[in-house]
Amino acid sequence: MDHAFGSVRSVFLAAMSVASILTTGARAAPAVSADRGEIVLTDGGKRVVLTHGQVDHDAVLSPDARTVVFTRGALADDETSCNSAVAGHQALMSVEVASGRVTTLASARSGAKSEAQLCNFLDKQFSSDGKRLYFSTPGWVTSGALWMHDAVHHKTSYLLPSNGFQVLANCTAEDYRDKLAVSQHRYFAFGGSFDWYWLFDAQGKKQIGPIGESLDMAADTCGIALSKPTQP
Repeated sequence: MDHAFGSVRSVFLAAMSVASILTTGARAAPAVSADRGEIVLTDGGKRVVLTHGQVDHDAVLSPDARTVVFTRGALADDETSCNSAVAGHQALMSVEVASGRVTTLASARSGAKSEAQLCNFLDKQFSSDGKRLYFSTPGWVTSGALWMHDAVHHKTSYLLPSNGFQVLANCTAEDYRDKLAVSQHRYFAFGGSFDWYWLFDAQGKKQIGPIGESLDMAADTCGIALSKPTQP
C-alpha cells in the first residue's frame, strides 16, 4: 500500500509540476488600457499607472512593449471637423514604459480640406516592426481618413480615405505582412455606391487589389483572426 501511495504521490507531483510550467509559459502578454483618463499598463499581474491627471485614452502598446501611444484630450464633437479638438489642445502622445518620459508626436489641427485636418487618432495599429503607426481621423460625410506616423522620420502623413482598416502586421504569409486592408466607400459608374475592402502597400500609395466585402479571405490567407475594423 505504501508503495502504491508513493507511486500515486509521484504522479500527482509530476502533474502539478507540469501544470506549473504550463501556467508560467502561458503568462498573459502585457496590456494597456485607459482608466479614468489615465493610461495603465498591466503586466504579469502588476499594474502600473503611466500617465496622471489628464484626459488620456485609446492606448496601444508597441510591438516591443517599450512604448505606449495614446490620445490626449477630448474627442472632436463633430464627425467631419477637428475644430473642437484643436481648441482643446488634443494630441497624439507616447510614453516610455521604463522611464515614464512623455512625448508629443502630433498635435490636432484644422484644415480647409478634409485630408489636411488631424485629430482623434483612433484605432491605432502598429506595423510589425513598430516603425509605423496607423490611425483614423475624421474626414468626409461618407468617409473617414487613414493617417500614418513614421517613427523613424518623425513625420505624420495622410494616406487614404477609410471607413475602417486593418494592418496585416501578424500575417503568416510574408507577401502580405504589413500590408493595409482598407474599407472604402466607392461609386459605380452608372450610379449607386458600395463599400469594399481594398489591399494597399504599407505606405498607402499603391493599390494591390480588391479584397471584398469582408476580411474573411485575408484572415484565412494570413492565418490570423481579423475582426471588422472600427470606423472613425
